[in-house]
Amino acid sequence: MEFWLTLEEIVGVLGLSLLAGIFFQRIGHPALIGYLLIGLLFGPFGLGIIKDDIASKTSEIGIVLLLFLLGLEFSPKRLKSFGIKPYLEGLFQISLTVIISIFVFHFVMHKNINESWIIGSAIALSSTAAVLKFLIDRGEIDSQHGRIAVGILLVQDIAVIILLIILNSVSASASVVSLILSFGITLLKTCLLIITIWLSFYLISRFILSQRGFYQTREHLVILAIIIALGSALLAHRFGLSATLGSFIAGLLIAENRIAHQLKGDIVPIQSIFLVIFFTSIGMMADLNWFIKNFWDTILFILTILVIKLTIIFLIVLFFRRNFKSSFLSTFCLLSVSEFAFVVASIGKDKQIIEYDVFELIIISIVITMIIFPYAFRFAEMIVNRLHKKLKSVFDESHVIHNGEEMDLEGHYIIVGYGPVGKKVVDALDNVGAEIVIIDLNPFHSPYIKETHFFIFGDMTSADLLQMAGIKKAKAIIITTPDMKSLLTGIAIIRSLNHEIIIICRSVFSFYIPELLKAGADIVIDSEAIQGDEMAEKLIETLDISNE
Repeated sequence: MEFWLTLEEIVGVLGLSLLAGIFFQRIGHPALIGYLLIGLLFGPFGLGIIKDDIASKTSEIGIVLLLFLLGLEFSPKRLKSFGIKPYLEGLFQISLTVIISIFVFHFVMHKNINESWIIGSAIALSSTAAVLKFLIDRGEIDSQHGRIAVGILLVQDIAVIILLIILNSVSASASVVSLILSFGITLLKTCLLIITIWLSFYLISRFILSQRGFYQTREHLVILAIIIALGSALLAHRFGLSATLGSFIAGLLIAENRIAHQLKGDIVPIQSIFLVIFFTSIGMMADLNWFIKNFWDTILFILTILVIKLTIIFLIVLFFRRNFKSSFLSTFCLLSVSEFAFVVASIGKDKQIIEYDVFELIIISIVITMIIFPYAFRFAEMIVNRLHKKLKSVFDESHVIHNGEEMDLEGHYIIVGYGPVGKKVVDALDNVGAEIVIIDLNPFHSPYIKETHFFIFGDMTSADLLQMAGIKKAKAIIITTPDMKSLLTGIAIIRSLNHEIIIICRSVFSFYIPELLKAGADIVIDSEAIQGDEMAEKLIETLDISNE
């Protein structure tokens, strides 16, 4: 009987979440908001239709699988490929957020030191799931602010594991000496856990993955993925550590194995189900009665953490990127408090480091910031665009570098974006002796560009910048950046300044081509078609296929 009641709860959560997700997507809002609101309305603190214990226990599987997938993304090679800048940005952002939060909440708002650093650790993290989905849906994952936000998110996700190790080593009433000793023991346990998981996977590779029969049935890989993810979580629990730490380590250790990509593909559909339950359960843990009774304190808390978080992120990104617009937008991309803050707060509550009131403050902050995040970003986008138009003298991001002087150009070519594609275009035009102006948002490209070229640091959506590039006398403009929104805006501005100029751009997806042509592009390069042609050509070369 208990099994059927449990199944009824799970089906109820998924059914209500599905309806809410469809409704919110239909009206142009993120489905995630629907999942959170379902938890709020139908959970134990709302109508009481969904019981807390069932959903919260099931949601733990979702967060374990999420950390396992996260580990699969972080192969040592990929971590190295990020370069130093995202790590510095993320390190400064997290460290400053925790330090300033301790100062504000301990010395100003009079919370104890343990609660203050737990709050700082929780609010320093932003929601990877919410941000990535939002950027992908808007086609801005490859935009300048999108790349900045994703880089910082990856560092925050790595920091989660360090926080889990620290949290596992602290207690509410420990002395400094005992804290250091406890941290050492936790670190030792973590090392033993890593060795145990590595040895376990070595045995799996030796005796299971080497069997030909293993690969003959697809479900074997699915079963193996679940065993590794949940088994490593269970192992960490047996070691007295966080289950999520075990699943992340397992993903990290097998990230470069040949089966890693297939494991990821097999586990994503299962993880998606549990993750929906996870976000619903976060909504369920937000105590509406407590929120109503402590409304103004909660609002003050949320405003405080937003001011701390947004100010720190903006100043750090501005310092490293030197671009106001991208810094401003990437800051608002990271507005929401992370789903991992729930894990941090739960461990803090279980270890009696934080009281129920602080736990609820963090949970309600997660729910509210996730709900307001997409709307706050759109508002920020509107504000920064207006500021950019009205205060160009203050936020002017454009300057021309060419032997220290500006040149009067005519019949030249403007290249937007100096990435791998842009460099190939520049090289091709160099070979025919064309005069070139390069526009790019990365100011560090300028030392590597030939002295015979102009370099303009800025965004092609600025009419002033385009005029500086000589748009009215240019022969053609070649736009190599993949960001669809910037493409459409930029093409419209270019056409308004020069009706005759030839506009060439590229489309990452074929279905965007008609829209780009309609916007005013003369030639649109179909990236998907080119990749398909190259794959077919390589296939014929490799297999020596002839027309005989």
